[in-house]
Amino acid sequence: MYDIPVEVKVVLGSKMMRIKDVLRMGRNALIELDTKVDGEVELYCNNKLVAYGKILADGDKLCVEITRLVKSP
Repeated sequence: MYDIPVEVKVVLGSKMMRIKDVLRMGRNALIELDTKVDGEVELYCNNKLVAYGKILADGDKLCVEITRLVKSP
């Protein structure tokens, strides 16, 4: 069971943009997301929302602390 691969994805936020605006962006351009700095992020396992969390820094690495789990239907 421990050898089963699971895809984990953390969604920091989103932004709707036109293709022409994306193509105009240069190197080091910033995209403002719809999530606040201290807002919750979504944690998906195999494309299913399973938890919410917050981003933490551990040295030069980013981590996710799970703050609440999503109940299964």
